Amino acid sequence: MLRIIICILVLGALGWAGFFNRQQPLSWSDNERATIASLRLADEKTLLQNVIHTGNTVWDDVAAAKLGQQLFFDNQLSKNQAVSCATCHQPSEGFADPQALSIGISTTKRHSPSLLGAAFSPWFFWDGRADSLWAQALGPLEDPAEHGANRLQLAKLIATKYKPQYQAIFGPISDFNHLASHATPLSDNPLWRNNWQRMSVTDQDAVNQVFANIGKSLAAYQSRLIPSPSRFDKFAAQLLTQGSSDILNRTEQQGLKLFISEEKGQCIRCHNGPFLTNNDFQVTGIKDPRLPLGSGRLEGITIALNSEFNCRSPYSSTQDKDTECLELDYAKSSGDELNFAFKVPTLRNISQTAPYMHNGSFDNLQQVLHFYTRAKSQYSDTDVESKRDTSTLSKQSVTHLDIEPLALASEQLIQLEAFLNTLTSPINLDDTWLKKPN
Repeated sequence: MLRIIICILVLGALGWAGFFNRQQPLSWSDNERATIASLRLADEKTLLQNVIHTGNTVWDDVAAAKLGQQLFFDNQLSKNQAVSCATCHQPSEGFADPQALSIGISTTKRHSPSLLGAAFSPWFFWDGRADSLWAQALGPLEDPAEHGANRLQLAKLIATKYKPQYQAIFGPISDFNHLASHATPLSDNPLWRNNWQRMSVTDQDAVNQVFANIGKSLAAYQSRLIPSPSRFDKFAAQLLTQGSSDILNRTEQQGLKLFISEEKGQCIRCHNGPFLTNNDFQVTGIKDPRLPLGSGRLEGITIALNSEFNCRSPYSSTQDKDTECLELDYAKSSGDELNFAFKVPTLRNISQTAPYMHNGSFDNLQQVLHFYTRAKSQYSDTDVESKRDTSTLSKQSVTHLDIEPLALASEQLIQLEAFLNTLTSPINLDDTWLKKPN
């Protein structure tokens, strides 16, 4: 009987201790506070000073942003007059797409990432095949699975529908009436390619300049897509100024501790800075049977280096290409670690941008966190051997991983997810910017 009473007393004491611990505010070390400070969104003025606007002198021009907004929502920038940028980057979905693979002219190869905070990145697309936001905006326009348009078609659209706005920003524009209706050097359509080849170099240059300016206008609009401070940012501000804060509950704060822990959550290794991304490329081992070996950063950097619209392009308004194109000039372009390496996405508004990963293969955050807990490549030796006759890649190039198992308990995964949900906030723009203008 005495043993039973003692057990009851012990269990009661443990229960009260657990309850007491749950109510106590968490303590934060100086290192943790410094890390939390590094994740906060700065004030708007400071943020804008960090926008990466390589080759685009109109990135902060309001008129260019308004033209970019019109273009962003205009279905006429597509082959079938039914696809716009907003088709795959929906404002109500954090400027991402709720489908695993977006559907434009046809089904795309990858999931559409969020555009929030895109202007603070030096590389674009999951594989980094564009080195500026304006160059990124051009890719989907001529991609046969996305807009499926061609640059002459788009130049003529600008010269008719948007001529006054365009000329106010960029100067005079030709009507291009002396040219065929459709032409581009990048198409499987032989008629479009032949039409381009028949054009004079002067006409090709004029069309390319208008095409580039379309991208720069779109970039001026997208540069404004910045989230406002989230509950996390408000918690961080109060913690750093007052020493404590209850804006986040205990579970969310425990998730934050895990997130910034180099030993436990390890998220901070890749998801750092105010937009929770290092903008680098990592191999996570996510299998995508539609993509050939060598996809990812290895392919992307090759495309970027050879792009006619990169930093060193004549259509880039970079003033000093020897100092402003260093990101492109010194980018790593070979190595096993680039095979199947994809860009680390922002975690801002992550609760709004499901599904996740470059192929949209995870429906929710629980699946993502469970994957990182195991951190096992989805590729096998069989996958490698089946490609060996058509690829020079080594077995190591597929089995290389940049992540390691976290081995977190179920409760810790719940805490991490709770913290990630605190990163959601409205876009720091008037609602009139978030829809098709009248």
